[in-house]
Amino acid sequence: MKSLKILYLLLIALNVVSDDSHAQILHNKNLNEVIDSIQIFPAIGVIRCPSGADFVPNDSLNELFIEKLSTTLPKTTGIRATWLQPEHDLSDSLKEYFVQTIPKFSEMNQDVFSRIPLGESFNKMIADVPGRYFGIIFYDGRSSENVPNQLMKSAGVSIAVAALTGGLFSMFIIPQGPNILNDFLLIDKQNNCFVYYHRRIQRGSPLKETNIVKNYTKIFEELK
Repeated sequence: MKSLKILYLLLIALNVVSDDSHAQILHNKNLNEVIDSIQIFPAIGVIRCPSGADFVPNDSLNELFIEKLSTTLPKTTGIRATWLQPEHDLSDSLKEYFVQTIPKFSEMNQDVFSRIPLGESFNKMIADVPGRYFGIIFYDGRSSENVPNQLMKSAGVSIAVAALTGGLFSMFIIPQGPNILNDFLLIDKQNNCFVYYHRRIQRGSPLKETNIVKNYTKIFEELK
Protein backbone atom coordinates (compact mmCIF):
# COMPACT_ATOMS: atom_id res chain seq x y z
CA MET A 1 0.00 0.00 0.00
CA LYS A 2 2.81 2.39 0.86
CA SER A 3 4.55 1.75 -2.47
CA LEU A 4 1.30 2.45 -4.35
CA LYS A 5 0.89 5.72 -2.48
CA ILE A 6 4.45 6.74 -3.38
CA LEU A 7 3.81 5.86 -7.03
CA TYR A 8 0.61 7.92 -6.99
CA LEU A 9 2.46 10.94 -5.57
CA LEU A 10 5.18 10.56 -8.19
CA LEU A 11 2.61 10.55 -10.98
CA ILE A 12 1.08 13.74 -9.62
CA ALA A 13 4.52 15.33 -9.47
CA LEU A 14 5.25 14.30 -13.04
CA ASN A 15 2.01 15.86 -14.26
CA VAL A 16 2.86 19.13 -12.54
CA VAL A 17 6.36 19.12 -14.00
CA SER A 18 5.07 18.27 -17.46
CA ASP A 19 2.88 21.39 -17.46
CA ASP A 20 5.78 23.68 -16.67
CA SER A 21 8.28 21.81 -18.82
CA HIS A 22 6.53 23.41 -21.80
CA ALA A 23 6.74 26.89 -20.31
CA GLN A 24 8.74 29.75 -21.71
CA ILE A 25 9.11 33.01 -19.79
CA LEU A 26 10.71 36.32 -20.73
CA HIS A 27 10.95 39.53 -18.69
CA ASN A 28 12.00 43.02 -19.69
CA LYS A 29 15.00 43.49 -17.44
CA ASN A 30 15.01 47.27 -17.95
CA LEU A 31 11.69 47.79 -16.16
CA ASN A 32 11.32 47.83 -12.38
CA GLU A 33 7.95 49.53 -11.97
CA VAL A 34 5.23 47.96 -9.85
CA ILE A 35 2.34 46.92 -12.10
CA ASP A 36 -0.97 47.53 -10.36
CA SER A 37 -3.41 47.38 -13.27
CA ILE A 38 -3.65 45.76 -16.70
CA GLN A 39 -6.06 46.34 -19.56
CA ILE A 40 -6.69 43.01 -21.29
CA PHE A 41 -7.73 42.80 -24.92
CA PRO A 42 -10.46 40.32 -25.92
CA ALA A 43 -8.78 36.92 -25.82
CA ILE A 44 -7.92 35.31 -29.17
CA GLY A 45 -8.25 31.60 -29.66
CA VAL A 46 -10.37 28.54 -30.10
CA ILE A 47 -11.66 25.60 -28.07
CA ARG A 48 -11.82 22.36 -30.04
CA CYS A 49 -13.76 19.20 -29.30
CA PRO A 50 -13.60 15.64 -30.66
CA SER A 51 -15.12 14.93 -34.05
CA GLY A 52 -14.14 11.53 -35.33
CA ALA A 53 -10.36 11.25 -35.24
CA ASP A 54 -9.86 15.02 -35.18
CA PHE A 55 -10.51 18.04 -32.96
CA VAL A 56 -12.63 20.75 -34.54
CA PRO A 57 -13.56 24.28 -33.38
CA ASN A 58 -16.70 24.54 -31.28
CA ASP A 59 -18.16 28.03 -30.90
CA SER A 60 -20.39 27.14 -27.97
CA LEU A 61 -17.52 25.72 -25.94
CA ASN A 62 -15.38 28.70 -26.90
CA GLU A 63 -18.02 31.15 -25.68
CA LEU A 64 -18.28 29.20 -22.43
CA PHE A 65 -14.50 29.34 -21.98
CA ILE A 66 -14.39 33.11 -22.60
CA GLU A 67 -17.18 33.64 -20.08
CA LYS A 68 -15.39 31.59 -17.44
CA LEU A 69 -12.02 33.17 -18.22
CA SER A 70 -13.35 36.72 -17.88
CA THR A 71 -14.91 36.02 -14.48
CA THR A 72 -12.12 33.81 -13.15
CA LEU A 73 -8.92 35.55 -14.25
CA PRO A 74 -9.23 38.50 -11.82
CA LYS A 75 -9.18 35.96 -8.97
CA THR A 76 -5.74 34.71 -10.02
CA THR A 77 -3.76 37.90 -9.35
CA GLY A 78 -3.58 40.88 -7.03
CA ILE A 79 -3.18 43.08 -10.11
CA ARG A 80 -6.37 44.81 -11.17
CA ALA A 81 -7.28 43.19 -14.48
CA THR A 82 -9.86 44.97 -16.65
CA TRP A 83 -11.29 43.41 -19.81
CA LEU A 84 -11.52 45.77 -22.76
CA GLN A 85 -14.81 45.79 -24.67
CA PRO A 86 -15.18 44.02 -28.04
CA GLU A 87 -14.73 47.30 -29.91
CA HIS A 88 -11.09 47.19 -28.77
CA ASP A 89 -10.49 43.78 -30.31
CA LEU A 90 -7.17 43.60 -32.17
CA SER A 91 -7.46 44.04 -35.92
CA ASP A 92 -6.71 41.05 -38.14
CA SER A 93 -3.46 42.63 -39.27
CA LEU A 94 -2.30 43.14 -35.66
CA LYS A 95 -3.26 39.58 -34.75
CA GLU A 96 -1.16 38.35 -37.65
CA TYR A 97 1.69 40.63 -36.54
CA PHE A 98 1.75 39.05 -33.08
CA VAL A 99 1.36 35.54 -34.47
CA GLN A 100 4.45 36.18 -36.59
CA THR A 101 6.39 37.91 -33.81
CA ILE A 102 5.70 35.73 -30.77
CA PRO A 103 7.30 32.51 -32.12
CA LYS A 104 10.54 34.45 -32.49
CA PHE A 105 10.64 34.84 -28.70
CA SER A 106 11.79 31.22 -28.41
CA GLU A 107 15.10 32.25 -29.97
CA MET A 108 15.56 35.37 -27.83
CA ASN A 109 17.32 36.01 -24.57
CA GLN A 110 16.24 38.58 -22.01
CA ASP A 111 18.49 41.27 -23.50
CA VAL A 112 16.96 41.09 -26.96
CA PHE A 113 13.40 40.83 -25.61
CA SER A 114 14.04 43.94 -23.50
CA ARG A 115 15.01 46.01 -26.55
CA ILE A 116 12.18 45.21 -28.97
CA PRO A 117 9.91 48.21 -29.64
CA LEU A 118 6.19 47.89 -30.25
CA GLY A 119 4.98 48.23 -33.80
CA GLU A 120 3.79 51.64 -34.97
CA SER A 121 0.36 50.26 -35.92
CA PHE A 122 -0.16 48.92 -32.42
CA ASN A 123 0.85 52.24 -30.85
CA LYS A 124 -1.76 54.04 -32.95
CA MET A 125 -4.43 51.56 -32.01
CA ILE A 126 -4.02 51.98 -28.25
CA ALA A 127 -3.14 55.69 -28.26
CA ASP A 128 -6.60 56.73 -27.04
CA VAL A 129 -7.22 53.73 -24.77
CA PRO A 130 -6.69 54.69 -21.09
CA GLY A 131 -4.02 52.77 -19.23
CA ARG A 132 -0.37 51.95 -19.49
CA TYR A 133 -0.12 48.15 -19.42
CA PHE A 134 -2.01 45.97 -21.86
CA GLY A 135 -2.30 42.19 -21.89
CA ILE A 136 -2.90 39.94 -24.89
CA ILE A 137 -4.02 36.31 -24.53
CA PHE A 138 -3.76 33.70 -27.29
CA TYR A 139 -5.01 30.18 -26.62
CA ASP A 140 -5.78 26.88 -28.31
CA GLY A 141 -7.71 24.37 -26.19
CA ARG A 142 -8.80 20.78 -26.58
CA SER A 143 -11.83 19.66 -24.63
CA SER A 144 -13.29 16.19 -24.12
CA GLU A 145 -16.78 17.72 -24.13
CA ASN A 146 -18.69 17.46 -27.37
CA VAL A 147 -21.75 19.39 -28.51
CA PRO A 148 -22.43 18.02 -32.03
CA ASN A 149 -25.42 20.20 -32.82
CA GLN A 150 -23.42 23.34 -32.02
CA LEU A 151 -20.31 22.49 -34.02
CA MET A 152 -19.01 25.16 -36.37
CA LYS A 153 -21.88 27.52 -35.60
CA SER A 154 -19.84 30.36 -37.12
CA ALA A 155 -17.55 28.23 -39.20
CA GLY A 156 -15.83 31.04 -41.09
CA VAL A 157 -14.73 32.81 -37.91
CA SER A 158 -13.85 29.59 -36.10
CA ILE A 159 -11.72 28.27 -38.93
CA ALA A 160 -9.94 31.60 -39.34
CA VAL A 161 -9.10 31.82 -35.64
CA ALA A 162 -8.10 28.15 -35.55
CA ALA A 163 -5.74 28.73 -38.47
CA LEU A 164 -4.30 31.77 -36.71
CA THR A 165 -3.63 30.03 -33.41
CA GLY A 166 -2.53 26.94 -35.29
CA GLY A 167 0.24 29.01 -36.83
CA LEU A 168 1.16 30.40 -33.43
CA PHE A 169 1.40 26.98 -31.78
CA SER A 170 2.58 25.00 -34.80
CA MET A 171 5.96 24.22 -33.21
CA PHE A 172 4.37 23.07 -29.96
CA ILE A 173 4.24 19.34 -29.20
CA ILE A 174 0.61 18.85 -28.14
CA PRO A 175 0.13 16.35 -25.30
CA GLN A 176 -2.60 13.73 -25.34
CA GLY A 177 -5.89 14.43 -23.62
CA PRO A 178 -7.71 17.67 -22.79
CA ASN A 179 -5.44 20.70 -22.40
CA ILE A 180 -4.99 24.31 -23.35
CA LEU A 181 -1.97 26.09 -24.81
CA ASN A 182 -1.53 29.72 -23.76
CA ASP A 183 0.52 32.71 -24.77
CA PHE A 184 0.25 35.75 -22.50
CA LEU A 185 2.00 38.94 -23.61
CA LEU A 186 2.19 42.15 -21.57
CA ILE A 187 3.13 45.46 -23.17
CA ASP A 188 3.95 48.92 -21.85
CA LYS A 189 2.38 51.73 -23.89
CA GLN A 190 4.32 54.45 -22.07
CA ASN A 191 7.76 52.95 -22.77
CA ASN A 192 6.83 51.43 -26.13
CA CYS A 193 8.07 47.96 -25.21
CA PHE A 194 7.25 44.38 -24.28
CA VAL A 195 7.20 43.77 -20.53
CA TYR A 196 6.53 40.07 -20.05
CA TYR A 197 5.84 36.93 -22.04
CA HIS A 198 4.70 33.54 -20.79
CA ARG A 199 3.88 30.46 -22.85
CA ARG A 200 2.38 27.63 -20.88
CA ILE A 201 0.28 24.50 -21.24
CA GLN A 202 -2.35 23.49 -18.71
CA ARG A 203 -3.47 19.88 -18.77
CA GLY A 204 -7.08 18.96 -18.09
CA SER A 205 -10.33 20.45 -19.33
CA PRO A 206 -9.90 24.07 -20.45
CA LEU A 207 -13.47 24.67 -19.25
CA LYS A 208 -12.88 23.61 -15.65
CA GLU A 209 -12.64 26.64 -13.38
CA THR A 210 -9.98 25.10 -11.14
CA ASN A 211 -7.77 24.55 -14.20
CA ILE A 212 -8.26 28.16 -15.34
CA VAL A 213 -7.34 29.39 -11.86
CA LYS A 214 -4.26 27.16 -11.69
CA ASN A 215 -3.12 28.15 -15.16
CA TYR A 216 -3.36 31.91 -14.82
CA THR A 217 -2.22 31.97 -11.21
CA LYS A 218 0.98 30.39 -12.46
CA ILE A 219 1.26 32.86 -15.34
CA PHE A 220 0.73 35.91 -13.15
CA GLU A 221 2.90 34.79 -10.25
CA GLU A 222 5.88 34.83 -12.62
CA LEU A 223 5.14 38.48 -13.44
CA LYS A 224 7.66 40.11 -11.11
